[in-house]
Amino acid sequence: MGRPRGKAAAFALVLVLLLAGAAFAAFRDVPRWVVKDHLARAAAAVLVDPWMPSGDWRSAAPSPVLRLEGPAVAANGRLYVFGGFTGREWAAPALKRVDYYDPAADSWTQVADLPIDVTHVTAAKDGPRIWIAGGWHGPHPGKRVRATWTYDTQTDRWHEGPPLPKALAGGALVRLGRSLHYIGGFLEDRDTTVGDHLELDLDGGAEWRPRAPLPIPRGHLAGFALDGKIYAVGGQARHDTNPIDLAAVHVYDPDEDRWSARASLPSPRSHFEPGSFVIDGRIVIVGGSANQRLPIIKRIHLSDVLAYDPASDRWFELPGLPVGLMAPAAGVVDGRLIVTNGSTIGSRGTQLETFIRPFTWTAEQ
Repeated sequence: MGRPRGKAAAFALVLVLLLAGAAFAAFRDVPRWVVKDHLARAAAAVLVDPWMPSGDWRSAAPSPVLRLEGPAVAANGRLYVFGGFTGREWAAPALKRVDYYDPAADSWTQVADLPIDVTHVTAAKDGPRIWIAGGWHGPHPGKRVRATWTYDTQTDRWHEGPPLPKALAGGALVRLGRSLHYIGGFLEDRDTTVGDHLELDLDGGAEWRPRAPLPIPRGHLAGFALDGKIYAVGGQARHDTNPIDLAAVHVYDPDEDRWSARASLPSPRSHFEPGSFVIDGRIVIVGGSANQRLPIIKRIHLSDVLAYDPASDRWFELPGLPVGLMAPAAGVVDGRLIVTNGSTIGSRGTQLETFIRPFTWTAEQ
């Protein structure tokens, strides 16, 4: 299905304009930038074909499966993508399937399945091993999970690790030095949001130990290890009932066991965890979604690519995506930014396309 043309495109654009105008009239306390952002992204979702990348983006081999919220890790010259939902949006099964994309061959390869079909997990790399922890098992809404697992990229095998002290989903999993940290998330009721912070010693630790809790409880956040500290970025409060996205950013100092605030995201957002990574001493987040206060269009899917420089405590924009994507898988391999899967706004839902572009910094950045 290509982009709408002629009368269909004109009708779609007029409809979007009317909706945006009505929303602005009904919600005058909403900042103008929010209305403008909704209008621009909604129009793009209707009129722009995401299968036609522009600028330096090019299309690559599509994902072998529809996948949403599958955590991604760049390792061994490949981008590994784990589990997640398949099919259209969340009314779909969870996946056990694991695949990697090789940009040198422009091909996908299926490897050993996850031990369970699980969603709402993030992944952390420890040498040749990749950890996942917690999550919800099975199709939406899923069952609670305490288990942790490691995948060995050299042997293509899974091994069970020490379970979390309680079932958590949607938290951030971060390796810092020889410790693994699980931060935030949701409880089994899928709405209670926690700031729990747990640490596991990777050199023989058998139990997770509590650490200083996150100052603002949230799930669907991303976590990063950088310069000997952990950054907790964005996320949302609550999950199924009236979720509210957040712009909060906090940094954890393990020597002091203490969190402190850093520059907030340019706007509240969540569901960007699979498209988040650290490169060249900076944090990069790709796409995601924003739950705003406008009617009808309750959640917008974002096309921007943001970077954070800890030295200047500053966020800035990199070249954006061809289309807004919620929860895409992304990473940099051999100097190329790879973005795949995720969900577009509108009826297309979860998608297969893979986009690639050179990843570079400008002099100003």
